[in-house]
Amino acid sequence: MSLKSNPIDVHVGQRLRSLRLDKGLTQEELGASVAVSYQQIQKYETGMNRISASRLYLLARHLGVGPAYFFEDLDEASVAEPAASSARNAQGARAADRA
Repeated sequence: MSLKSNPIDVHVGQRLRSLRLDKGLTQEELGASVAVSYQQIQKYETGMNRISASRLYLLARHLGVGPAYFFEDLDEASVAEPAASSARNAQGARAADRA
C-alpha cells in the first residue's frame, strides 16, 4: 500500500479546510459536530485519510453545502494518471500471479 495520498483525497481535504476556515470553525469544533477527533479532521484535510461517503455527507450538511462541493474544481488531468497507474499495477500483479 502506498504512503502517497491520492490527489482526489488531497483536493477534497483542501476544500474541507478552506470551507471550515471560511465558517470560522476549529478542527476540534468541526470534529465534534460529526463525532470524530480534531486529529481525524486534520488527517482528512491533508488527504492522509479518506473521508467515507457517510462522513462526507455529514460534513457537507453541517457546513451548509452539498457533497458535490468538495469535488468542484477538481483537475481531471491530475487524477487520471493515478488511476491509470493503479490499473497497470493490477495488470502486472495478475501477470506475475500467472507466471
